[in-house]
Amino acid sequence: WRDPKTDDCLVLAIQSFKGGVGKSVTSLCLAQFLATQGYRVLFIDMDSQASSTSSFGVIPDKDISPEHTLLPYFNGIQDNIDYCIVSTYWEGLDLIPSNLSLYELELKVSKDMLKMSKVDKKSMFDDLLSGINGVKQNYDIVVIDSPPALGVTSLNILCAADALIVPTPPALYEFSSTVQYFRMIENVLQGVSPDKHYKFIKILATDVYPN
Repeated sequence: WRDPKTDDCLVLAIQSFKGGVGKSVTSLCLAQFLATQGYRVLFIDMDSQASSTSSFGVIPDKDISPEHTLLPYFNGIQDNIDYCIVSTYWEGLDLIPSNLSLYELELKVSKDMLKMSKVDKKSMFDDLLSGINGVKQNYDIVVIDSPPALGVTSLNILCAADALIVPTPPALYEFSSTVQYFRMIENVLQGVSPDKHYKFIKILATDVYPN
């Protein structure tokens, strides 16, 4: 475990705008490996497709109701994220599950933003950060699996994360997507969180073949 006197809990987001590049696989393998090394890990599935949730042996839209996702927290019904943290079969690895209902967040906030002031719009992107800050004293690392899109969910992740890993297969369209991703987050963060700094941003080559 980390020493809380010298080390902070690291919030690490695995993010890319393109689907099929290995975000969920990377997130899962990393979280499970860290758990086997004795670290206390919180895995947050923020992708409404819920591939990571199902990989933990949970059927997203059968075993998980909307009330057990982050949706009530973002809707203001819950004031912390403790209620949706569940244990997994991996010792030391907890999960905040997802299902299709999480996509309602994007639709709801898009409507709400039309009525909001600039100050309120900026504050809404700190919701995930505030939730994680309330529980991260119990963990050594928080791993976030992101959706393949730029929206309210992705911006919350960008603002909450201390570091980013961007999975990128070595192919033309994937490289173009990654370049566009960095341009967009730079432009967006300047408006949403201009003082944001990351401990590191790494590009991870995925789906690599020797030939």
